[in-house]
Formats: sequence, structure tokens, C-alpha cells
Amino acid sequence: MSYPVFLNAAALPRMPDGSKNEWQAFWNDGGVELEAYGWPPLLWMALFKPGDLRRARMVDNEDLDSQGRAELEEELGEATYPYLVTSIDGALAALAGRRQAILQGIGEKFAPAVDAFALLLKDKFPAYVLCRTGGMVDAADAGPALQRALADFERLAAGAGGENSVADEMAALRKQDSRSQMLMLVGTAYQQDAAAPYDDAQPAAVETAAPPAKARAAPRHSEWLDWASALVVGLPAAGVYLRTHSVLLGILTFVGACAVVVLVRVKLLH
Repeated sequence: MSYPVFLNAAALPRMPDGSKNEWQAFWNDGGVELEAYGWPPLLWMALFKPGDLRRARMVDNEDLDSQGRAELEEELGEATYPYLVTSIDGALAALAGRRQAILQGIGEKFAPAVDAFALLLKDKFPAYVLCRTGGMVDAADAGPALQRALADFERLAAGAGGENSVADEMAALRKQDSRSQMLMLVGTAYQQDAAAPYDDAQPAAVETAAPPAKARAAPRHSEWLDWASALVVGLPAAGVYLRTHSVLLGILTFVGACAVVVLVRVKLLH
């Protein structure tokens, strides 16, 4: 299993509630969604404070008229799992306040990625930022680990020393290849398989894990290309400048990356 987690643009300051049949509207609202596996990426966690941790009933991941709800009620009962939610203003303020600590931990070369992520939030997340963690392994028991990571981010941004799980994650990120670094930082691209509906007959995960996590329908190409383009253009140029300290080489790299992005966008959008 892939154990997906999702970062969603949300209209409500909470998870959709299956007992109120809110999921169908959520799936079809066209909001932005990012995906990761196993654990929320570093920049996702940077958006939330310890007070942003909430809990939801696992059974309410299905609407009342869903085929799988009755089975979940029998199997999981009142079991709950943690998730994260905050306002877009709160998310942007948290990210801005932690930007320096993040770059100190992972390197200034990632500044364009951090800033592009902030721009994505400003442009595509109009109300709330929701991190759906129900797909994680042992989701019901993930609360303490999430709470510790949120508290460690606060301590790291405040300059406190000592053992810190977020600092450990940053150290691990620096040792990865560039693709793995971006996955650990921001997750994967948007969901793109809008034509494939979720199969309600898919069996639920064993023990007390939440039901298999669903993904929204895909946004248009232009949305995920805006995000990918910012990374493709910004990161190489910043990397060349930091390594060579040559403004000219940085500009040439930026121009070359822009040319590549333009060609790719033309081919994909037409």
C-alpha cells in the first residue's frame, strides 16, 4: 500500500463530514490537491501550529449513502484519527515565520521552492488548508507523532536546541538526490487521473486504519504546470549561482530553463 496523505484547498475549517453527506461536493469542487506518501512533507508541516491538530471519525470518511459506510460502522465504530487544518492566513504566516529556519536546515538553494510553494498557496487556497492524514499507516495512533512534529517546528523556529524530529528530517533531506528532496519537501504533483473514479468496493485497510484515502478529480493542466514551472525555472538558476557565485551563469541558466518550460507548456497545453 502507498499510504497517501493529501494537502487540500478547503472551504470549511474541518474535514468534510460523511454524516452530513459532504464528501461528494468535496470531490467535485475543483480545489487544489497535493499528494505525498507515508508522512506530510516538510513544507506541509510548516503550515500548521500545534493547535491546528484535530480528530475526525473514520466512518465519516464515507457519506451516508456510500456503499462502504455500513461496513465501516461495523468494523471501526467510533474510532478517530488526527488531521490538520488552518486558515490560509494562518498557514502563510506560519510558513513565513519558519522560512529562515527551514533554509538554514536544508540550504538556501531551496529558497525558490519555498517561495513558489507560498505563491501557490496564495493563488489557489482561498480559505483553508487541510492536511488529510487518514491514509497513513496506523492513522488512528498518529496523533502523538504529529503533535511532536508540530511542537518541534515551533522550537526550531524559535532557535531552541536539543533533540528535534524536524531537524532530523532536514538532515535526512540533505542526503537525498534532487528528486527525493523535492518529494520530501513538497510531495508529488497534482492528481491527474480524473477519468478514473474511486471504487467504493475497494476493501478497507485492516485493524484500526482509516478507509483507503480518496483523491479529488484532477485540476486543469495549467494549474499543476504553474507549480512545476516555478520549480523547474527557479531551482537550477539558484543552484548555479550558489555554486559559482556568477550572476551571468545564473542568468543564463534561468533563461535556458525558461525556454525549456515554454516548450513543454506549448506541447502539453495544445
